[in-house]
Order: sequence, then structure tokens, then C-alpha cells
Amino acid sequence: MSKYVFFIQLEPDIDHTVPIAYKLNQAEQGSVTLICLNPLLDIYSDYRLKYLIEQNVSVIYLHHISIINNFLFFISYYLTRIPKVLMKILPGRIWPHLYSNLKEVSRPDLKNFFKKNKTKVITIDQALPVKMMKSIVEVAKECGIPTVCLTTANPARIYEKSDDENMKMFDYMMRPHEISPFGELSINNPKEVILGCMRYCKEWQIINNSLIKDYFSNSLLPQKNEKRNILIFERSTKGFLNNHEIVEELSNNKKFNVIFKGRPRLLLPKKMYEDTVNSLPSSFLITWADIVVCSVSSICLEVLAQKKTLIYPKFIAPDELATYEKYESCLKVDNKKELLDAVEKYSNVTVKDTDYNQNIDNLFLDVVYNKNSELNVLENYKNFFQDISSSL
Repeated sequence: MSKYVFFIQLEPDIDHTVPIAYKLNQAEQGSVTLICLNPLLDIYSDYRLKYLIEQNVSVIYLHHISIINNFLFFISYYLTRIPKVLMKILPGRIWPHLYSNLKEVSRPDLKNFFKKNKTKVITIDQALPVKMMKSIVEVAKECGIPTVCLTTANPARIYEKSDDENMKMFDYMMRPHEISPFGELSINNPKEVILGCMRYCKEWQIINNSLIKDYFSNSLLPQKNEKRNILIFERSTKGFLNNHEIVEELSNNKKFNVIFKGRPRLLLPKKMYEDTVNSLPSSFLITWADIVVCSVSSICLEVLAQKKTLIYPKFIAPDELATYEKYESCLKVDNKKELLDAVEKYSNVTVKDTDYNQNIDNLFLDVVYNKNSELNVLENYKNFFQDISSSL
């Protein structure tokens, strides 16, 4: 029975879905199904999805519902499974098209799937292509099934208010906290609820850290040898790439081991980058690091959760405001010189030795626990879904 159905599509956004699916399945074994809408995503090698499968959660691809009516998806899926040597012969630009061209789902098959599995609640990732999102919601409405939008708005960024008409199609929108691009809570657009940040709550952090240790402890990374470990995250939309002068200068400094982590949203088959650090979870790389350099990204909350020194290059995106900047829980730098000086100064200092420690706690209280230190985040989500289900 697929009582609770979640649609997933991109690797980072799985972090928003998996903790909820875990908690629902813990309460109601075998009641959760995740349907992958991206043939490039390898659901069988992702450590979080493997964990769910081990817990009796159903994780499938779109073509598992119907090969015939999702034949393009089926072909795309098997193209990504050809040997790596053949992949490298093909033009690299074809791979993103295997995802971006899939805008529709077979509505009759989806409708049959929902009815056959007695689906009670459907949850859709906010970042899903709009055309596909609409087709799923329309099928759900035909079946009388409530729809939930799982916002993937960056929990580390403070947005200006923005009215997204596409969000009005949903029955509910789940938000982790008050910081959102959708302004104040409103029953008109749509039924919004604030339940806490599932990815960084203590319960899921314990599980995720354990999984990271189990799956990746044997991965080879540069050894310290009296060097300090520097992890740098890409911000491709702002031109902060691996050939940026700051990245090159740090990489050439013999006092540091430097790892540059590219965007995890790469629309490439995993075989194309499985031998690089881009195939390793950011959480694991943060465990390795002494200092992390990162612009506005939700992964910075992981840096702070591990109490690692976060250097925030404000100059990369000067018009953006990060939560960790507001809460003064990072080392904000305004130019290249300040960044390089900060790396030198703090390369032998831990967060626990600075004033940032209490600021991090305050940030997590507001952003993860919505200003309530007693909030049981995953229990909140479980109750929310069960309440919807029981009301039908």
C-alpha cells in the first residue's frame, strides 16, 4: 500500500524528503512510496535511499508504474546505465536533456496507481518542473487526494516576499520556518504550515551521521600530514568555480589540503563523476574539513551543525542575505584579501574557541526548531501527514 507518495527528482532535494518518509514508515510500516522522476538519479546507490529501502520503504522509478506509457523515461534510464567508456564517447550535453525533456507523466497510469495503492496524501518537491507538477496535481484532484508542496527554499537564505502563482495549486505548503520566499503565513496562498527543518533536526542528524560513517568511512581523502583541510563549495551561478583565482591560490598553498566540491545538482549520470569528490556526500567532506568556504547554501547549516569554521564570502553574492550572516555565526569576508587572511588566521582555531558557538545555537533554535527548543520536528511532520490521511 502506498498511502503516502513522495515524488523526488534531484539529489540535494532528497534531504527534504527522506527524513519525513523515514518517520512515516517508522509509524506505519510499508505505507510510503518514493517515485523518482529523474532517470539520471541513481536511487539504488544513494545512501539515504538505500537506508529507506532497508526500512521497507518502496523507492521506484516512474517507468516502474508503466513501461509502455513512460517509454521515453524507460529508454532514458537505460541510456544512463551503459558502460562508462561509451558514455564518454557521447556528447556531454545530451545528459541534461534526458531530464529536462521529461515534462509529462502518464495520467491514466498515475491515476490507476493511486487508486490501486489507496494513496491518501501526495507530496511534490517544489523544484519539480511546473508542467510535470501540474499534471500530477490534476490527477490527484481527480482522485480526491490532498496534495502537499514540500518547499525546497534554501533554509539558509533570507528571501524577499514573492508570490508564486504555481503554489496555489496545492492544498498545503510545508515550510521549515518563517524565513521563506512566500511571506507571512496565509490561508489564501495556500494552506501553509511551519513544522521545523527536518534535515537538520537532532533526530535526523544522528541517523544521517551514522549512515555517513557506515557508507563512506573507507573513502580516501587527502591526509593532514600537519596540513589544514580546506573545503570549498562551488557557486556556479555566481562564477565561483574551480578555476576562480581564490580557489587556485588556496590550492597552491602547501600549508593546506584543498577539496573543491562542485554542485550536487549536476544533471549527469553518476558514472561520469563517481571517481571524484563530487560523488561523495557534502556531509562526509565537511567531517574531513577544518575550514569550509561557502556562499549562500543550505549545506552551510551542516557546517555549523558540525561546529566547523564557516568562511562566508559575501562578495560572491552581495545582494543576498544568509541566515548565518544575520546571526553572526560565520566569518563574513568582503573581498579576496579578507578571505585569505581569515583562512590563515582561523586554520588552527575551532568554533568552540570563538564567540560563534552560542550564535550557532541561536541560529538553529530559530531556523531548525522555529524558536521552540522542545519542538520534535519529525514527530510534527508525521502527525501532519497522519492527520490529513485520517480526515479523508
